[in-house]
Amino acid sequence: MIDFSKLLKDGPKIERPRRYPIKGDRTRLETEGRSSETKEIDLEYEVYANDRGEVWFQLYGGPTGYEGFLITKESLEAICQKGWPACFGTPGSWDRLEITGAQFQQAVEQVRILARNLDRER
Repeated sequence: MIDFSKLLKDGPKIERPRRYPIKGDRTRLETEGRSSETKEIDLEYEVYANDRGEVWFQLYGGPTGYEGFLITKESLEAICQKGWPACFGTPGSWDRLEITGAQFQQAVEQVRILARNLDRER
């Protein structure tokens, strides 16, 4: 019989990708058409490959916890130029979150290196 409690306690360690810092602008949406001031906040991101071999950017610390995008050359260039609206927000529920082009510029070289390394591993 398998001792699952021992397996869970001493079992294989799942290595998670390393997380890196990035800044973002968070705006609280109070009511339709009204918002409070925007604050720059500290977030984290990781770059990983999913089971189909696609390389993704995943943000941590955002309003919903599901902010991410598929990394392509085009997506990285567009975000560096225009920024990324990670969450559009919902009044009274979800804050708006945007990573500006300038904020993303701080991370883009690291993102490219991580994406290239993951691409080589496939």
